[in-house]
Amino acid sequence: MNKQKILLEPILPATKQEIQQLILGLLTPEEGVSLKIGNEKVYLPPSLCELLIQAAEIMADGKAVSLLPVSQTLSIEEAANFLNVSKSFLSKLLEEGKIPYSKMGVKKQINLSDLMAYKKQRDAERRELMIELAQFSQEEELHEKNINS
Repeated sequence: MNKQKILLEPILPATKQEIQQLILGLLTPEEGVSLKIGNEKVYLPPSLCELLIQAAEIMADGKAVSLLPVSQTLSIEEAANFLNVSKSFLSKLLEEGKIPYSKMGVKKQINLSDLMAYKKQRDAERRELMIELAQFSQEEELHEKNINS
């Protein structure tokens, strides 16, 4: 079983109280955590604690969680689901060169790292547009107040 090629099934949410206990009682992201499993002691570094806390918080909200390595390649359908767009819209982005891809036979494969980079850029552009829209709205509001005064 090649872990690089498998999309993990979502971890279904447990009860909110159980997850909150996990977050509050077990994990300290600043220092990491030492666990004893059987006779073996295992250290979880701060970065892994933070990942577990984030996953637990998402699960506490009743959402499922999937964990993928950054080196994972995704199909068109998986990538479209990741971006929450249609397959045809994603195909257009690929053909326009906005997201790199490779071909495996006739099927297109997208690296998760490339998808994450695109999403980060898209989200930053959206935030900037929202800021501009908010500023424009405030300016229009001031302009209307001046006209009505």
